[in-house]
Amino acid sequence: MTLHASHDQEPRGDLIMGLLQSLSRLVRGEIELAKAEVALSARSVMRGATLAVFAVILGIAGIGLLSAAGAAGLIAWGLAPAVALLVTAAIVLIACFAFAYMAAAALQRAGTFPDRSVRNLSRDIQTLKAGVTSDATH
Repeated sequence: MTLHASHDQEPRGDLIMGLLQSLSRLVRGEIELAKAEVALSARSVMRGATLAVFAVILGIAGIGLLSAAGAAGLIAWGLAPAVALLVTAAIVLIACFAFAYMAAAALQRAGTFPDRSVRNLSRDIQTLKAGVTSDATH
């Protein structure tokens, strides 16, 4: 009987070893996927940050310089100074808000966590639990 048990346990040991090796490969693959997702997110964050810098530059320098130049041009065309300043400020602010909106959208798309990797890893763990549970019942 002990001879039969040792032969029966040996294949299970190989099975468990193979399972652990497969699990190790799976975890390494999920880690690589997470790294790729983080790199992709980093590129989106950089794009969003760059757009935000453009929005700030446009907001600070543009409002002062373009407003003065635009208002001077509108005044030269015959508009009242107050109206010329309001029209110029409105145009520059609309452009500033457009850049800020694009920056916020890029940052929002970037995300902060590798969601796909977490979902895959969770699914893999559930599959592994189901496999181990079914082996334990046999």
